[in-house]
Amino acid sequence: MQESSIATLNRDIDDVIVTQLDTATNDTGSAAEASMSLVEHAMTILGNNDVPVAEEDNMFAIITPAFRAFIRQTKEYTSGDYQDVKMLSGPVRRLWRACGLNWITSTRLTDKATSSEKCYFLHRNAMGHAANMKEMEVDVGYEKKQKNSWTNASLYHGAKLLQNSGIVQVLHDGSRYVAT
Repeated sequence: MQESSIATLNRDIDDVIVTQLDTATNDTGSAAEASMSLVEHAMTILGNNDVPVAEEDNMFAIITPAFRAFIRQTKEYTSGDYQDVKMLSGPVRRLWRACGLNWITSTRLTDKATSSEKCYFLHRNAMGHAANMKEMEVDVGYEKKQKNSWTNASLYHGAKLLQNSGIVQVLHDGSRYVAT
């Protein structure tokens, strides 16, 4: 139960960050299905904004499961000629690095599983998040009279878009991968 409470806090942190990402004003235009061309479009916008895109440790793509599904079908993803790590072997990774980006797949992004999913390409310094960890509370207990276990977690935190030029919103058409 304690782990479940921490997971709830982590989802709340993700939601607060996504809310700030949604305020970014740089974008790649109308929604399109994911492709390497779309990735390069976003990276070019960042480069034109003088974002240090060569800093691989600081560059991120936050994408939906549908965006990942499209990218995983490109030759750049599946061919060993383009990858240092065999991407299709082993379990699905929470984060992988390719094309100079650290890729994060998130189910918390706005409008996921629609024809206008909001995905993001960004430099780490463009987004800020702070949390008062000293006052984080995670309590668990058992109420014998009611035979009821409980848990409670609280954390004061916030996120802020710091550098609009360092974030590009990519509208992705993920409608092809929606359950029918």
